[in-house]
Formats: sequence, C-alpha cells, structure tokens
Amino acid sequence: MHLNLERRESVILSVHPHNDRGTGIACAELAVLAGAERVEGCLFGNGERTGNVDIATLALNLHAQGVDPMIDFSDIDEIRRVVEEANQIEIHARHPYVGDLVHTAFSGTHQDAIAKGFADHRRRSAHAGHAESEMPWDVPYLPVDPADLGRTYDEVIRVNSQSGKGGIAYLLAAEFGVELPRRLQIDFARVVQRHTDTEGREVDAETLWTLFCAEYMPADGAADSTSARADAIEPLSRHRSAITAPERGRFLTVLEWRRGDDRGWSAGIGASEDEADRAASAAARRH
Repeated sequence: MHLNLERRESVILSVHPHNDRGTGIACAELAVLAGAERVEGCLFGNGERTGNVDIATLALNLHAQGVDPMIDFSDIDEIRRVVEEANQIEIHARHPYVGDLVHTAFSGTHQDAIAKGFADHRRRSAHAGHAESEMPWDVPYLPVDPADLGRTYDEVIRVNSQSGKGGIAYLLAAEFGVELPRRLQIDFARVVQRHTDTEGREVDAETLWTLFCAEYMPADGAADSTSARADAIEPLSRHRSAITAPERGRFLTVLEWRRGDDRGWSAGIGASEDEADRAASAAARRH
C-alpha cells in the first residue's frame, strides 16, 4: 500500500497496535516489514484494555537479532521500578525480558541445555581470545545475555522438584567448583528429588551442598566400619575437584566403589588430594 501513496516521502507511516488478541508484537513487527516507519506503544505494554504494544519487547527482540534498537535497557530493573511506581501496576513475573522469572529455568531439560550453552560460550571465548562479553550470544532459552539488561546469572538455574541432574550439577560447579561425574549426578539427583518432594519448595546451592555432604560423607559411627567390612570395598573410580568456596577444604574426592553386589559413592575433603582420597575411602567404609 505505502508504495502507491502520493508524495510518499512526505508521509510518516505509523502503526498503533493494541494487544487485545495477544498479537500486538507480531502485528508491529509485520507492519515494519511491510513498510511502516514508526510504532506507537508503551513501556511493558501498559495501555487501554489489554495494553498497547510493548516497546521494550519490540526493542529487545531487535537486540536479540543483532539490530541496535537505540534504546538503553542496560538497567532494566530500574526502568521497571519507575514504571511500576508511576502506573501502580505490578509487572508480571513472566513478562518478556523484564519479569523476575524470565531468565530462570527449573525444568531439568532446560537447565541442561543452558548449562551446556554457558560452557560452549566460555569455550568459544577462550578459543577466540576474547572476553565472554564480546562474543556473540548463543545460549539456549536465553534470547539475550542477562548482563545486557543489568542482570546477573545467579537466578538463571534454580532447583525444585521439576529439576534434573544438569541444574544440580551446574549449581554445585558454579558455587563450589565441584565437578560431579555423570553417574554421580544421576545418583545425587534422586537424593535431591526426595528432598524437594518432601519439602515442597526449591533448594539453593548451600542446601544442595548440605544434602551432598550428608549423603556421601556420613559422620563417624554412621555405620559399621570394622576392618573386615573395609577390606571388602573395591574402588572403581576416583574424581577430584578443587573446591572454590573459601570456607571449604581445598580438595574434594568422590569415590565410586563396590562391596559384593552393592555399588555406591562416597566423598571426602582434604587439604591435599591424598588427604581427600583417604577421607573418601573412610567415608566408603562407613556406608
């Protein structure tokens, strides 16, 4: 249509979408593709009835595709605070880009994909010799880097009864530097599942660490530890991590073992790898 207007150069073709059918963003983007030069909207979709088209979502959709929207959302939480105060309307926790939960994954499959995406982003950055913030963003389920909006990565992965081994392993690695082998991830995920099913709420990294210690580092006297039982333990594999949290010991060893028909895992902490190995073996004898 706009190509057939007389004196087209003198016309600013503007669109004013509302969101009554939930298509405000799509209508605005299609209108721009069809020749519209201006979109009229409101921050976070405020407006009559279901609201005008959300300017923030439009702009950040462009940003996600590598197009500079020329609007600064680098402190989106402060913008949200001002809008909520001015309008006296709370923004929904799942509102695109600005809601409290938009960068948070509880589902196990989503957590696993995000954790792998972060690892690949770090790998590509190291390979290219660039800072991570300078690399193209390509992490599943996160259309933009939360840091571009002034957010941190602390809330990206949270654990509740829906979560799987990937999210649990990610939090332990991120908070404590503890790298769990895949088979232990599966075993520990069952422990966490029992806890979240019983408690009915999400768990943080500190709670995960407490559960891990209770399960794989039983206290002295927790079980029979006679020498006859100790001699029956056959170590199958060892995995070591340097613990990064300052209040913890320096090294963690996780030990996979077999005793007759039984297989299990134990763990130990020490100031050296040898000390951690001995602590893990002692924990195995107490199982």
